[in-house]
Amino acid sequence: MTRDIPADEQRRLTAHAIKAAGLTLQSVWERYFGITGNADMTEIEAHLYGAFPLSDEEADILTHAVNELINEMPALPRAPYSTHLTTADVVREIGSTGIDS
Repeated sequence: MTRDIPADEQRRLTAHAIKAAGLTLQSVWERYFGITGNADMTEIEAHLYGAFPLSDEEADILTHAVNELINEMPALPRAPYSTHLTTADVVREIGSTGIDS
């Protein structure tokens, strides 16, 4: 299978997602290992720092583990509008103000 994203870019974005979500290396490794990952925690840490390349398959398992953990996080609170607007109302309102999204 041909890669759609360079390995280093996948590694960098995965590390960024872990940091942005506030995930611990321990929780990431436990999920990764639990879904058939074969690298130990030291190898995962080294991979995330760019010192140890994982195979494409292992990198995808790691990415999947991170995405699962992020999906389980509670959604961030949303700011309320003064009235209950639908998405179409919001789009129409933004469009009428001339604000670029």
